[in-house]
Amino acid sequence: MEVGLNALNELLGYPYQRDFRKHFRIVGNPRVRAVRSRSAAELRKLEQKMWRGWATAGVGKFAISPELPDDTLSMNMRRIVARSKQQLPASDYVLTSDRLSTEKIGSAFKQLGRRLKL
Repeated sequence: MEVGLNALNELLGYPYQRDFRKHFRIVGNPRVRAVRSRSAAELRKLEQKMWRGWATAGVGKFAISPELPDDTLSMNMRRIVARSKQQLPASDYVLTSDRLSTEKIGSAFKQLGRRLKL
């Protein structure tokens, strides 16, 4: 209903794959964003911090990219601000997609599209 769909038959002709794909991102691993001005010691420190955060909180330890909303499940602003302070900055790290999972999701969307065309 948030995207203007009230019944299942309204999916016919709706560009659901483009709109829904952004909600199905499966992260494989994080990596340190490469910057030439960093020393080897600084890169090691960032990498240790990254793996420590990944082991303790997984994806939740990393800041969300600027184009996505911060935390839409929590309406408590103090909690949102506290969480953003605990997260590792998006400028230092990149979350890479899990290729196999992404392919499975894409395949499911294609199958749904074929079934809706029948």
